[in-house]
Amino acid sequence: MSKIISEIYGLIKKTENLIELEEHLQLLMYQVFSEILGDIFTQLDQVIVKTKQQENWVVKRKDSKTIQFIFGVVTFQHTLMGCLLQNKSTEVCEKFVQNSTA
Repeated sequence: MSKIISEIYGLIKKTENLIELEEHLQLLMYQVFSEILGDIFTQLDQVIVKTKQQENWVVKRKDSKTIQFIFGVVTFQHTLMGCLLQNKSTEVCEKFVQNSTA
């Protein structure tokens, strides 16, 4: 939070008018929101992985994923898991989001 405050303070000092300040603040807030949303998706993935592991699912792969939103690019860590009993695989975070929006 102090980093954001210092960045806003720096923008206020270096901009010459309110319109320019507003544009810079909007870009900064988009960047901050993208980072926060990426952290949320990563944490959500971790929670789902722990839950699925209790249901006999195993981690097959962990990697990074990037999604383009209106406000910017969101990058997060996601997991491909497989169910040993049903012989199927899925990316757990994406599956959760799809089921939540349906």
